[in-house]
Parts: sequence; structure tokens; C-alpha cells
Amino acid sequence: MWRTRKALAVSIISAIIWPLRSVPLSSGPILELWPLSFVVLVPVIIAHQRGAPLWVTTLSFALASAGYAWTIAVPLLVGVALGAPIGLLWSCFFRASEEDPLFPIVVGSFWACVEYMVITIAGTMPNVATPLYVVPLLLQPISAVGCHGLNFAIGAFNGCVAQALSTASTQRRKHVLRRLLVGTCLWAGLSVVQYSTADSGTSGRKATVAAVAPGGLLPSAVLTCKNGTRSHFGEALPCTTSLKEQIAATRRVVNETEAKVVVWSEAWVGAYDNQTQLEEAVDETFAPLAKELGILLTIGMHTKDRSNLAVTISPEGEVLGYYGKMNPVKLLGEQSPKQYGYRDFSVQGDWLGYHASSVRVGPLICYDMDFPESAATLGRQGVEMILSPSSDWSAMRNHIAAYVFRAIENRLPIVKADTGWDSAIIDARGNVVASYMSRESVRHAVVGPVGLGSGEPTMAALYGSLIPVVCFLFVISWKFLKSRSRNHVKLS
Repeated sequence: MWRTRKALAVSIISAIIWPLRSVPLSSGPILELWPLSFVVLVPVIIAHQRGAPLWVTTLSFALASAGYAWTIAVPLLVGVALGAPIGLLWSCFFRASEEDPLFPIVVGSFWACVEYMVITIAGTMPNVATPLYVVPLLLQPISAVGCHGLNFAIGAFNGCVAQALSTASTQRRKHVLRRLLVGTCLWAGLSVVQYSTADSGTSGRKATVAAVAPGGLLPSAVLTCKNGTRSHFGEALPCTTSLKEQIAATRRVVNETEAKVVVWSEAWVGAYDNQTQLEEAVDETFAPLAKELGILLTIGMHTKDRSNLAVTISPEGEVLGYYGKMNPVKLLGEQSPKQYGYRDFSVQGDWLGYHASSVRVGPLICYDMDFPESAATLGRQGVEMILSPSSDWSAMRNHIAAYVFRAIENRLPIVKADTGWDSAIIDARGNVVASYMSRESVRHAVVGPVGLGSGEPTMAALYGSLIPVVCFLFVISWKFLKSRSRNHVKLS
């Protein structure tokens, strides 16, 4: 009984640290306690190594995930449903002695596999690494190993700390800490070098881009608009904006800043009865607007069948094509029946002053950015900039994290236009060039210059998805060899 109580007390520390990694302050900003990512797993690892019952580990991960869900205004049951299976997997399949020299690598590999399953279901927002987006200087190696490689590194770091704290051997502890120091220095040193040289890998071409946020919804976009607002994840979202105001704001931004690329928010224009009606509106209103201003324009639109679309229009007023959101938030009931695959569009570079070449862009909508393969697919297709209509809510203000990670992984600039909370422009090194964050949905615009991507896929885009496979094969091989060794000892 004493062991169970102690294991529970230690494990709960992880459940407390997990949501504390990103703390929204009453003044508005989010305090990113990103160093906690490197120790958040340590208590639950130690408790598990000391014989914590299955239910203790499962409960700890469930509470940790539920706590994080609470901080971003997602239903607690969704958090529990994601966290409990992680604890169950850990309890049932993770078996390693803290005296094993490979213990940190086993932890890192196992954690990379677990995070891969979570990402496949829910995207990268629940990731242990999420708060690290505020230090892009330390994230540059993910352009080679992707987010899965980062998850391995964070798991291995937690494993090293847990091993150093729990091993009975002083010599082992010194050896573990020495390896931890060397590994950390290698990662940080490589990251600094990559950060300082990343610009040399891009095309050298630049563009001034803008995200124009309406600050609310059109009355036609919602079924009910009571007292000028609509409930949105516990917030009162204005539903009294007008298309006329948004067009005027776009004209003003372009005239004042000479922005050449403009993005509007997700599913903002609508709801149209059908696709034909939507396309007619594009031809009559938005294509002429893009031509008038000489801008590349991406707009979030939707139809009454809940199709979540983005239309991209060239500076000549040509409709380049439509994109349907590939990753609706199914955990929260979202749908997107019209999907066309991941699309990219080529535009002659004259409007940017590059007369001898074209520019290739690709749209992704909001939650698409939480799935690394979405941006990686565009990277492999030669895209040089990602245009992303989005619609978050105030508790999701650190959703910018997904955009920072995808930008670095693929060495691509990204323009994020939100409804009213957290628009941002991010360069290929993960720097937030310009942003706006608010606790309330407010009309705003962010403008900034970014260098275009090179059009060449990164190592992460090409091979990053293989990291979990390698980790899985390593864990299986390690368990097989350990089992064989134990059987050999018994026979002897």
C-alpha cells in the first residue's frame, strides 16, 4: 500500500507539470515554461520503474492530458481519451532497467512511437515539445529529423534525467550525466549553426505578406447570432462583421504597406447553398478584388454542407484553384466533405518583381498544420510559401506553435490569418516576423517581409516520417535481445 501511495504521489507530479508548460497569464501573454518539457516525464518514469501499478500510470497520463485540454478549452473527456491509452501502453509494454546503458535511448524510442500515435489521431498540439516554439534557435535540427526526431530527443533527455536520479550506481550516474551534457551540446551547437546559415538555403527572393483578420463572423455564416455574438468555446464571438468592411480593410493594408500576398481567415465567407454559388461569388467579387489590388489572395470560404474551403486567386484575377480542409477536427465533430488532396499553385513572379521565374504556393487550413505530413507533402511538391486561413479561440493562442514547427521542418514561410485571435507571419527559420494575439476576437492585420523557400524538400519532408519506424524497430529488437539474454541465463 505504501509503495502504491508513493508511486501515485510521484506520478501525479508529471500530471501537474504537463499543463504548466504553457500558462496563460491574466495580462494576456502566455508564459511558456518550455524547460519543463525536458523533465515532465521524469516523475512518471521513476514511479513506473519503482513498480507503480498499471492504474497509477494510466491515471497520471489521463490527468496530464485532461489538464492540458482544460488549458486550451477542449472538453476534459477528449484529454482523458488521449492520455489514458498512453499510460496503458507505457504500463503494459515499457520494461527497462535503469541500469541498462541503453535506457535513455529506449525511453526516447518508446516515446517517439507513442507521440507518433497521438499525432496521427490528434495532431501535434498535445506534444510534449509544443512550448519549445518560443525558442526557434534551439529547434533547427528538426529540418532534418522532423518533429518525430525532436520527440525522440526529448524522450531520451527525460530518460537520462530519470536514470541519473534513480540509478544506485554513482559511476553510472556520472556516465549518464556526461552523455546528457554531450548530447545537449551537440544538438544546441548544430541548431545555432543551422539557424545562422538557414537563409543561404532559400531562394533569396522576398515578398511582403499580410494576414487580414475580420475580428468576427459574417451574420450569414452562422445559424444563430444572439445579441450580436455567437458562443465559441465558451467565448462570445462577434457575428456582426461585414464583407464591405473586410474588403475596405484589405485595400487599406495593401495601399499602406504594398503587401503582395494577402490571406483571410478560415471559413469566413459563406455559407453558400452549394459549390456553384460559391464559385460565382468568387468570380464576381473576389477575383476582381485580387486583380484590382495586384495581390495573390487566399480566402477561407464554406458551404452549407460544411465544406471548409480555401480559394487562391492570382494577381491577374485568375482563380488558381480550391482546396478542401484535409484534417477537420473530428474529435470536436468538425466535417469537411469536399477534399481535393494537397494542392499547390504556380504563379508567374512578375507581381513580385521576379520576371524570369514563377512562385509556387500551397494552402493549408488551420488544423491541417497540426499534422506534419500536410506541410511535408507541399514541401515535396516544391511549394515556396504556405498560406493558411485559420480560426482558433483565445485559449488556443499558442496554436502558433504548430506553424513554427512546420516552418522549420520544411524551411518554408507561413502566413496564418485568424478570425481575430492569433494571426502570424513566420519565416523559414521559425521566427515570428509579425503577430497579433488577443484574449478577445478583434479586427486586425499583420504585415511583414519573408524570404521564399527554395522549392527543394528538406530531409524532414523526405524522411522524417521514418523516424518512428526506426524507433519501433529498435524497441522491438531491444526487447527481443533482452528476452533472449534472459532465457540464455536461465538455461545456464
